[in-house]
Amino acid sequence: MCSVFGLFWFQLMMMKGESMHTSIRSLLSRAVRSRVAGVAVALLAALGIVVQGLAAPAAADVNPQIEITNVSLTKVNSANEPQTGPLYVDSLAMLKFDWKVSTTQVHEGDSFMIALPPELQFNSNLVRSMKYGGTEVGSCTVDGQTFTCTFGSGITSLMRAGNRDVHGTAGYQLTVMRSTTLEKLPFVINGDKTVQVALPGTGGIIVGQSKYNPDKRIYKGYTGSMKEGDTKATWLFHFGGPSLQQALNLTFDGQTKQTITFKDTLGAGMKCPLQSVILYAVDSEENPSQSFELDNGLEPGPKTTEQGTFEVTGKCDEPTADGTTPITFEVKGPFRAKTNYMVSYSTLFTGDDGKALPGTDYTNTVSADGTTITSTNTVSFVAAGSVTVSMRQGEGTFSITKKIASDYANQVNAGVSFDVAFDYELPPNTTANQYPNWTPPVNASGGSTLNADQRTGTATMKVTRGQTISFDKPFPTGTVISNLREDISKANRALPDGYVWKDPKFTIGSTDTTSLTIGDRTTTKVDLLNTVGVGVADNGFQVVKNASGAEGAAAKKFSFSYTCTLPDNTEKSGQIADVPGDGTPVASPEEFPVGTKCKVTEDTAGAGIDGYTLDPAGHDTQSVMIGRVSAPTVTATFTNTYTRDVGRFSVKKVVEGATFTGANNTFTVQYNCTHNSVTLTDEQKAGSLTLTGNGTAVMSPSLPFGTSCTIKETDGSAQRAGYAVATAYTADQVTVGTATPSPEVTVTNTYTLNKGTFSVKKVVEGATFTGADNSFTVEYNCTHNSVALTDEQKAGSLTLTGNGTAVMSPSLPFGTSCTIKEADGSAQRAGYAVATAYTAGQVTVGTATPSPEVTVTNKYAPLKGGFVISKTVDGDGAALAKDTQFTFDYTCTPLTGAAQVKGTVVVKGGENGAVADVPVGSCSVSERDATIDGASRSTVLTVDGSSDGVNNGTAVFNVKDGVTVKVAATNTYVRDRGSFSVAKKVVGGADSFTKDTFVFDYVCTDGTEGRLDVPGDGTAVEGPRVPTGTECTVTERAQTANRDGYTVTSELSDNGTVTISQKDAVVAVTATNTYTPVPKVPSKQLAKTGASNVAVVGVVGSLLVVVGGVLIALKRRRHDA
Repeated sequence: MCSVFGLFWFQLMMMKGESMHTSIRSLLSRAVRSRVAGVAVALLAALGIVVQGLAAPAAADVNPQIEITNVSLTKVNSANEPQTGPLYVDSLAMLKFDWKVSTTQVHEGDSFMIALPPELQFNSNLVRSMKYGGTEVGSCTVDGQTFTCTFGSGITSLMRAGNRDVHGTAGYQLTVMRSTTLEKLPFVINGDKTVQVALPGTGGIIVGQSKYNPDKRIYKGYTGSMKEGDTKATWLFHFGGPSLQQALNLTFDGQTKQTITFKDTLGAGMKCPLQSVILYAVDSEENPSQSFELDNGLEPGPKTTEQGTFEVTGKCDEPTADGTTPITFEVKGPFRAKTNYMVSYSTLFTGDDGKALPGTDYTNTVSADGTTITSTNTVSFVAAGSVTVSMRQGEGTFSITKKIASDYANQVNAGVSFDVAFDYELPPNTTANQYPNWTPPVNASGGSTLNADQRTGTATMKVTRGQTISFDKPFPTGTVISNLREDISKANRALPDGYVWKDPKFTIGSTDTTSLTIGDRTTTKVDLLNTVGVGVADNGFQVVKNASGAEGAAAKKFSFSYTCTLPDNTEKSGQIADVPGDGTPVASPEEFPVGTKCKVTEDTAGAGIDGYTLDPAGHDTQSVMIGRVSAPTVTATFTNTYTRDVGRFSVKKVVEGATFTGANNTFTVQYNCTHNSVTLTDEQKAGSLTLTGNGTAVMSPSLPFGTSCTIKETDGSAQRAGYAVATAYTADQVTVGTATPSPEVTVTNTYTLNKGTFSVKKVVEGATFTGADNSFTVEYNCTHNSVALTDEQKAGSLTLTGNGTAVMSPSLPFGTSCTIKEADGSAQRAGYAVATAYTAGQVTVGTATPSPEVTVTNKYAPLKGGFVISKTVDGDGAALAKDTQFTFDYTCTPLTGAAQVKGTVVVKGGENGAVADVPVGSCSVSERDATIDGASRSTVLTVDGSSDGVNNGTAVFNVKDGVTVKVAATNTYVRDRGSFSVAKKVVGGADSFTKDTFVFDYVCTDGTEGRLDVPGDGTAVEGPRVPTGTECTVTERAQTANRDGYTVTSELSDNGTVTISQKDAVVAVTATNTYTPVPKVPSKQLAKTGASNVAVVGVVGSLLVVVGGVLIALKRRRHDA
């Protein structure tokens, strides 16, 4: 059964430059031809009646002063690009018109509207904003066939701001709904006015006709028109025709079920899942307008129709990095000849709201899988409608006409000019931001005169006698100009002496006023009248202060008092404050009659600057006389010159309790200075002063008043060897200033000579002595760098006993350094060796060690000697003894007749065994049995490298005091060795074989390898000697065993592997070669076997099998075809 909606979607193809159209009437006729129920026809007809009967809605509260003009229609595509030719049903048209407000004002709630004829329909019902700049002034809506724009609250502030001539344009995309033969259609304006609008092209609105394309191949299209608010994109592609069938190697016959795969690429901005997939049979030679649904891909399984059983499926793959999505479509069915088919499918749009975006290209490409046939289409659209708003900013200005009154007008220069200042304020509740086209006036330096509130400001203009001058910068309508004022004192071309300007007079019309309100497109005229009078104007004087020499002097404010004697001998007095020291003139606070004499006096009490001295010259009382206004202002000039105040501090050294000379009489004092407001030099900030102990004062560098300095003697500067010192300051911090310009500091060092002693005690170890043997003598020698010592203090001796009792030295001043040494021979004792140790060989009596103690230790040891046994193991069998321990016995007889000393020494090869503390006498050393398996041993003993005294394995030697005798014992181990032999036994073969030589290779586990050349007569050939326990493998070289005309079998006893197990043994290996003659076959006998015939038959048979296989394959292929 044909799908009416599928037919409708297919025919609504709208794209750039589209050429296929259809009408409702055509759709109805196709539905009838496709056997759609009569009910559907009736419903569509009723729908047409309802649309035709839609009346224009009741008019909104329109402003009749808002006019709509220049209404026009243009044929366009979905991108609103103009197209040629007449309109077709379902095509697009662009409605355009102008609108304007003919009155001065437009108000919130005012509206205008336009209603469409039934042949057309608005393509979107979205609300459109009306904006002027960034301000929303209203909105436009679609209600059925009517488009209404209504002004909102945003228009009020713009009207209040003086904007005028509100107008604009509008455009809206329409869809063509019905055909007509009329060349113009009626549009209703504001509910009561009808205008006839010409249709594009000629012939009215046409119904499109379908046409069969006999070789369509593949065609990609879009269903209907993409527009604002769409949430689905409905694409389609047609396929059919002989070119496509040939590329696919298929034939459409209406009987054979075919399967076709299409590869589709969904462009960026769209996404799966598929919302619909439908297969249609469309235009054919028999029925060009056919649109017959064959299968719905979202329903499971194939669908059977009167044209056969069909199935369509679509599968989306994962989106790619560029935003495209591959889709595979597969269609199955008995496709007919001379018939085109269509797959229509819809997808979703990406984005947060899931809707199509205007101004975006949406692209789709399809190709027949396995062919190069492809088709691409791109669809885009723009906003369906828009409304522009324009207006003109209302503005105006004012002019001033300068006039001079007749009185004494002859005294006024013809071109005299004046400066007129005024204040301005923008209309109520507005700021400059609401006047984007308005530029505020600028001042003389080019800066804006607009205040921070963005509403008010002050500007000036120059006016000239007899001229009308308009202010050159217009103001927004409604701006208030106030406080018009003229500075007559600055008239360009002053009056002659004896004449003065009277107060100026501003008038507008006949009204005296200094204010006005700016009108729209008008220039308000202001008259300014100046009158000249007779007399002399009062005048003032000014004060100038020039201050220098001190930081901040130019910025300091100075005060002055004045007393003025007027021409009538009356006096006036006053103050002039805040006169800067940078030379800027400051006017007197009042004016005086010409001829007045004024005396100006500086307030010197407030003129001082801390740290500086003010020069008395330059600020005496000044006298001035008031002159005419036309003359330069008289000036009282005062000059203040400042000089920085500086001073120094001094330091002197006093030494008490000692007298020093030379370098010892030099001391160093450090200072660190700061100032709150003056930057000091490095020398002023910190430094040192070198003093002598004679009390002479040393001066610091020059320092500005206010400098504060701390004073401290350098660490270690006061220290003197042998003395304790106490340092006192009359002051450790001073300030150089007015009160103390040269402060002095005395640093007193009081020294006290320190004294102490050292002590020595004797310790005896290793022996015990009594009587005279227990008395020892220690000598000392002392020096001091600065103190003269007595003879007793310089040198002497102390007698000690070995019981450890300490003996004290004489009293010594701190700083005395003494060396201590036991007297020569004092420690020697017969029969002993002695070693003497000192806890300190030199001591210094001082603050850190006022009573140092020295211990002199004598260590005694009886005289003794010793010996060391060194074991060496060598020979090729040394490895067998690597873990063997060797034992030596020794016996020593002391010369003193004491008991013998016996013992053993156990060592390994490469080790030494020492025996110490052996009494002087005679010793003998012998080694116990050191035999090991698998090797023979020989032993050599030496004493101090000589064999003297060695007999029968025993070494005899003398032990001397302090001497170590070296006994060396060398064991040489030689490995037990054996060998193997190889003998060749020849069985069979020619007699000459026994005279041949056979080659054997051998490899042994000790690393020995080589070859043996063995005769065939059975003579054994012996191999190399190898250590017992070695395993050797013998192999015969095959090439030396082979003989022409014989086969050979080679055998080795024990498979050729032997182990050398006994010393000097030779293990025999027998190699037996057994030879067997190879039989000979005559060549004629081979011909009789028929071998060549068999080969021929085999080849022929193989060829027959191959040929038969090929014939069977060809037969099956014809059968399948």
